Amino acid sequence: MQTEATSPFQTEECALQQQDSSAKDGSRRGVGSPPSCLVCGGTRLAKIHRTPDQVLLCCDGCRLVFGWPVFSREALLEYNAISFRGEGFPETTGYFDRSLVGLDGSSLLRQYRRGLEQISRVVPSGRLLDVGCGVPMFLDLARSAGYAAQGIDSVPEIARIAREDFGLVVHTAPFGRCGLEKDSFDVITMWDFLEHLPDPMGALILSRELLRPGGVLFVSVPNHRSVLHGVAALLGKLPYRRTLEMVDKLYHFSHVCIWSPRAIETALARAGFSPLARGLEGPDLSRYRLPAPVRAGLTAIDVVGRISGLRSRLWILARTADGPSMDRPGFPTGVRSTG
Repeated sequence: MQTEATSPFQTEECALQQQDSSAKDGSRRGVGSPPSCLVCGGTRLAKIHRTPDQVLLCCDGCRLVFGWPVFSREALLEYNAISFRGEGFPETTGYFDRSLVGLDGSSLLRQYRRGLEQISRVVPSGRLLDVGCGVPMFLDLARSAGYAAQGIDSVPEIARIAREDFGLVVHTAPFGRCGLEKDSFDVITMWDFLEHLPDPMGALILSRELLRPGGVLFVSVPNHRSVLHGVAALLGKLPYRRTLEMVDKLYHFSHVCIWSPRAIETALARAGFSPLARGLEGPDLSRYRLPAPVRAGLTAIDVVGRISGLRSRLWILARTADGPSMDRPGFPTGVRSTG
């Protein structure tokens, strides 16, 4: 393995710095300094893909995948608002509207119920905070299960929907500026949130501070150690514009981090959490507008992922380190695939 001084990425990073230093919109950060892992700080990085916006790097230490340069927090928040309005990709038009249709039979709701079941085995009641809650279906489900549930999201429209349509409290602010009291929650959940942050360690440390002793954190994120990303790696090597565009969407800049079991284990330990359980799930394709061949292909990939234990989503349940945990470090060796 080459050191940072002789890294094969170093020459390309210098080119990126020159390219981006003249950018006028200030949408990227980290320009002018060599990249390091957003979780462990490691500098042994391998390039795995390049989009029009970024180079995708994989940390040799913790196996986190992240895009470089990292876009600014302001640019990411702006894209969140655009995405909520359905103005991102054609495939995501009406994404949030479809989240509220046919809930009883949706795979997303089944994922929420399974997650809540895992949480309730450890903390059956108490104050729950859902960070990056989006359309607040999970909050509504948690409230029905007896939790004193509230959320936080950066999109004001989400807070309005939560208040007017669900009668829920959702704070409108970035997580790092939420102003919530320390040691005030029993449960914190992050569904499809941690991968969007340029400072994931800051969010995990803040979660640790907001939780009471023995409180739990539930995180659900995309899993890079999956059949889906293995297929993407193969497609990314083909000299065809259409396949490259598909891979580029998978590695969109709004997904700042793409996690793996080792990466999330490292991050949780550094933030002061002890893991309790983890599992794998497939994607919720019902909310996307996809051509029939693409939908069939993604469904087939998930079937292979289920059989091989390499599905595209990873959930983690962890407890603050001052609470009771497992007798040995790390996750259980038997990873249970759900969904």
